[in-house]
Amino acid sequence: MDRRNRVRLALLGLLLLAFGVAGLLARADVFGAPAASSAVLPEGLVARWDRYDPWNLVAVGIVALLLAWYGWRLVRAQLRRGGGRAQMGDLEYRAAEPGRQDADRGRTTVRAAAISHSTEAALERVRGVERAVVGLFGSPYEPELRARLDVNANADLTQLRHNVSAVLERLATTTGMPPRSADITLRLIERRQSRVS
Repeated sequence: MDRRNRVRLALLGLLLLAFGVAGLLARADVFGAPAASSAVLPEGLVARWDRYDPWNLVAVGIVALLLAWYGWRLVRAQLRRGGGRAQMGDLEYRAAEPGRQDADRGRTTVRAAAISHSTEAALERVRGVERAVVGLFGSPYEPELRARLDVNANADLTQLRHNVSAVLERLATTTGMPPRSADITLRLIERRQSRVS
């Protein structure tokens, strides 16, 4: 989940929690008897609201539609792989010289999935990495790399970092596309001991 989305959801949760707690405290007479029996909104505000009828309902409808649209985008971003980022497109290399008639001749296309799968395989060859999942997002020439590594809990993390950095350098050298950013999450796992009977 993207950090900005976490902050947005946390702020929304805190706001809703504050409203809920304030309502419960008022209902439980914590603020005193007058607060529990009084109206939630002042009478002047209610009178002003009534004065703008029916435009007040139009304004509320527009605000509700904007909030629904924002909520839909937030949910869609959470359900999409990569926190809502667009998948990286295929990488194209053109060998033809500019101005030649056969401009498409010598064009090589490398599928984005092939690059991410080969990066996963290279990371899984690193000592201590049990499993790797790699996603490439954004521009093919300056992608954002996201990876989740399942790492043996007994692995040397300093050496692991060095080896993972070497894999990313080889990726940049081989493809000519250095990642603009790399977000790598480690999950420490206990290696299961094989039982011999």
